[in-house]
Amino acid sequence: DIFGVHRRPSSGINFVAAHDGFTLRDTVTYLIKNNHANGEGNRDGNAHEPTWPKGDVRALLATLFLSRGTPMLTAGDEFGRTQRGNNNAYAQDNEVTWLDWNAADQKLIDFTASLSALRRSIDLVTEDAFLTGAPRNGSSGPDALWLGGDGGRMNWHDANASVLGLVLSAGNGRVGLWFNRGPQALHPDMPKRAGYGWRRIFCSAEGDGLPPKSVTVYLEERVSQTGVADSDLSDLARDAGVETEWWEVDGTHHEVTPETLRTVLAALRLPHDTADGLQASRQILNATRMPLLGASNTVIKIAGSSNHRRRFVVSDGDTTRTIDVAPGEDAKVTLPTGHYEVRDAANGQDVTWLIVSPDTCYLPQDIKDGARVFGLASHLYALRHAGDGGIGDFETLRRFAQLTEETGGHYAGLNPLHHLFPSDRSRVSPYQPSDRRFVDPIYIDIDGLLRMVPSPKAKSLAQRSRAAFSRLEGLSHVDYAAVWQAKEKILSAAFKDFKPTPAFTAFETSGGHDLERHGYFEATRAGEEPNRQRVAYRAFLQWAADEQLAAAAQHHNLYRDLALGCAFDGGEIAESADQFAHGVSLGAPPDPFSRAGQVWSLPPFSPLALANHGFAPMRNILDANMRHAAALRIDHILGFARQFWVPQGEEGRYGAYVRFPMAHLIAVTAIESWHHRCLVVGEDLGTVPGGLRDALAAANIFSYRVLWFERDGPGFKTPDQYPRHALACLASHDLPTFKGWRAGLDIAIDAELGLLSASEADVRRDERTKEVSILDHMTGAGGAMEDEADVAAHGFLARTPSQIMLIQADDLTGETEPLNVPGTDQERPNWRRRLASTVDEIPKLPLTQAIIARVKKERPG
Repeated sequence: DIFGVHRRPSSGINFVAAHDGFTLRDTVTYLIKNNHANGEGNRDGNAHEPTWPKGDVRALLATLFLSRGTPMLTAGDEFGRTQRGNNNAYAQDNEVTWLDWNAADQKLIDFTASLSALRRSIDLVTEDAFLTGAPRNGSSGPDALWLGGDGGRMNWHDANASVLGLVLSAGNGRVGLWFNRGPQALHPDMPKRAGYGWRRIFCSAEGDGLPPKSVTVYLEERVSQTGVADSDLSDLARDAGVETEWWEVDGTHHEVTPETLRTVLAALRLPHDTADGLQASRQILNATRMPLLGASNTVIKIAGSSNHRRRFVVSDGDTTRTIDVAPGEDAKVTLPTGHYEVRDAANGQDVTWLIVSPDTCYLPQDIKDGARVFGLASHLYALRHAGDGGIGDFETLRRFAQLTEETGGHYAGLNPLHHLFPSDRSRVSPYQPSDRRFVDPIYIDIDGLLRMVPSPKAKSLAQRSRAAFSRLEGLSHVDYAAVWQAKEKILSAAFKDFKPTPAFTAFETSGGHDLERHGYFEATRAGEEPNRQRVAYRAFLQWAADEQLAAAAQHHNLYRDLALGCAFDGGEIAESADQFAHGVSLGAPPDPFSRAGQVWSLPPFSPLALANHGFAPMRNILDANMRHAAALRIDHILGFARQFWVPQGEEGRYGAYVRFPMAHLIAVTAIESWHHRCLVVGEDLGTVPGGLRDALAAANIFSYRVLWFERDGPGFKTPDQYPRHALACLASHDLPTFKGWRAGLDIAIDAELGLLSASEADVRRDERTKEVSILDHMTGAGGAMEDEADVAAHGFLARTPSQIMLIQADDLTGETEPLNVPGTDQERPNWRRRLASTVDEIPKLPLTQAIIARVKKERPG
């Protein structure tokens, strides 16, 4: 310390990028400066700006946050700000230097937050003392040990060294920091000592060991003297429902790594690093209260005691009954459909949960009688009507449902209406919401609200906002932030004039604790004091949304959609964190379209926690989404049997399957289905576990069949090969529209985004040309005009025996741009594109009339 030994590391400021020079993102993007905007012929600024053109922003951020001293992060670098290569932008007060929040990289923000948390969690990193290379604070070894890529001592004279390791020690703890600047992955030997083992807790890049251009952190932990053998770890994993091997669709076999098994077991809250931990985990598994299953109005047995009389108390929350059981006998009880808690009256302790369900899910009478019907489907935000304010709302929904009925359709299909993030309207995916139990208030129809709540101030604000709403209506894509900003002012004003009605009071009472906690979370998230008034405002928004959704559903059959999961930082997980598995994400193993597998950034429910809560979390979500619905699509229903969990920070290929109690989940679904008189469709695309489709069919849960995936060799299945108990459609929200598919626009988009090389794109185009030709031949549209091909394809699908067929509104209006391009985020305007036509104009379009006429001809009712 040349400034005096009395100073500590915290007195030093560490940074990678500052206000002068490149931004952090530009450091890894630009080889040379780009200062032309400064008006000095690109002569100003440093001409030799140090760059790492093939580097990784994450590795640089990790290096900064793991540095000893005080890290300094320039505002915006945490979300990928750019000055477009300008390294001398002090004179610019415009888009060059402004922070562009709309372009913020949410994944990078989350990564930076995780780095901050990691730094706080490791005392050896934040310790405010200089390293000496000698034992300190009771450590038997040096406080700093520098290592090379082979795990041996660092050779400081090796100019070609690409790896730097640092083992920090204090007392009895050690942490290893590894910095790999090279192009090759490495697996260095870590310093060993008896009774301890190393566990990787962080890596800035994907891959095992030390991936190329990465920063990796290992933590040394105590293990039992004998250690835990991999075989014992695998045995525990299998007992917990974790599959220790899996196969890709092409037959490639994968053994799950011990590292992944440890992460998954930790996510299940099962100790596993010591012999004592293994024993404790088995006790946890034995104590897990998997509910008993029983059929309604049949005799159900509850085990008694062999040597003394027992008294059970059985309650469904409303009614309670007591059952006396003699020694050596079992309790026998007949109960109606419902969820019951069974307690031992002697000590009041829970014995188990009891789920009494119907044999199957609900089916409406016409479907029971064999009717083959069709419906129209769209994402609500994409629909238009004059005066919608820039986004499809519940009035638009009412009109769309009415249109469906007038065209002879049976179901009006929707995207998930889940609550997103009002405080951050850049997060718009309906399949990664904040909370699936609540509806997003952005869909509230303002004109309808003013009829519900007389408010002079809100009415005046609405009138003054007409020009803004008119501008937003004219956009081709939804501007969520602007729409919400305009709507929220009116909603807030209406609430201030609102006098609680009996309907509102009943809604608030029914919502109970969950609704109150939702209001608290949203108020806090918005930076407000979560007082009674601000919490009540969120209840008001939910009530208004529910009233309008109910009105839209009146006399119409809405087909709603339930997303697979919620966001890691949303309200749903915040209010029930103990019911989720942490440290993992839902995903999918590798397939021909994603060789590294998929990571969906969704936290899974813990099957053990679900069981111990009597599956209440799943019940609540099903109940909320079957509300006002005649049918519900459950996204990725394969998760009823097993889910693919991927350790956070890893690629999908490093995941493992976790089994789920399928029979219990189907039973819970059947109860809610009958309660709401709601038909259930299970999205069963992907690698389907054996026996799942049979179990779903036996429970009257309809399969979900998409034409693009119903293949027979290089061609398509014929209509007679489709199952009867199924919903059939041409495409879904993750696939191109019909016209877009025929034109290969999805291939062009993937090539533009760099997801396909030029040669791969050419191969895909050749394949697509053949697929189009085969489909045209099968549908009878060969050589026909483009619109006639659309009609023929819908007629082909209408001939299937599948009892429900959905027609996408996108295809009725001839859209070509997809709603969503999977695997992209900020690169594409996903979940924003609107239809070119209004709901009232759709039935007048010649293409719409031709498609509907052909479908009705093939399935008249």
